[in-house]
Amino acid sequence: MIDLPKGLVINFDFSKCPDPVFVDDIQGGVTPSGLLNLSLYFDCPDYPKTMKSKETVVSDEGNITFEMPDDSSFFAEEQILSFTRRVGANVIMPKHTAHRLRDWLTKQLESSE
Repeated sequence: MIDLPKGLVINFDFSKCPDPVFVDDIQGGVTPSGLLNLSLYFDCPDYPKTMKSKETVVSDEGNITFEMPDDSSFFAEEQILSFTRRVGANVIMPKHTAHRLRDWLTKQLESSE
């Protein structure tokens, strides 16, 4: 173990730190050169591009209220089930790093159970 001097100050610069990446699942494999390719992705539903209502009222305070139709004509376009798979990170690593990641994940999972 390295002996660190007393009073050592370590500064962390989070100004270039990316936003957190939420992950639903992973996919990937081994590249032709033997590196591991890992894509972390998050599935989120697609929202309709337009909607229509029977009546829209804007109050003096600027609040918008609307009455929804009784049928499915609320959506201005025919809707089908769709989602967008957002790849938050694509990680490429050598096998020894993948082993270290696996060991770290195993340790974190065991300590949280």
